[in-house]
Amino acid sequence: MIGYDALNNGKHVVTANKALISTYGNEIFKLAKEKNLQIGFEASVAGGTPVIKALREGLVANEVSWFAGILNGTSNYILSDMQMKEHNFLKLYQKPKI
Repeated sequence: MIGYDALNNGKHVVTANKALISTYGNEIFKLAKEKNLQIGFEASVAGGTPVIKALREGLVANEVSWFAGILNGTSNYILSDMQMKEHNFLKLYQKPKI
């Protein structure tokens, strides 16, 4: 895989590939750490909103070990409605979108 090849050849990696990060993120970040390299992935989360930079640089004095959130409009609608109105996922997902 190109990400592994780059890291194994001493190259930093920048990607907007959500599938790569969600599927192989733990392995890729571990390899990057072992090789003292960086993974740039901010464009792959939160619709490109600079949330990763804010966490890394804006909260330097704090130790953030975990966070959660709804990061896109469709998920926001479905998960919020499921919680507030106790609807099931399939019913909301199949609802026509305006």
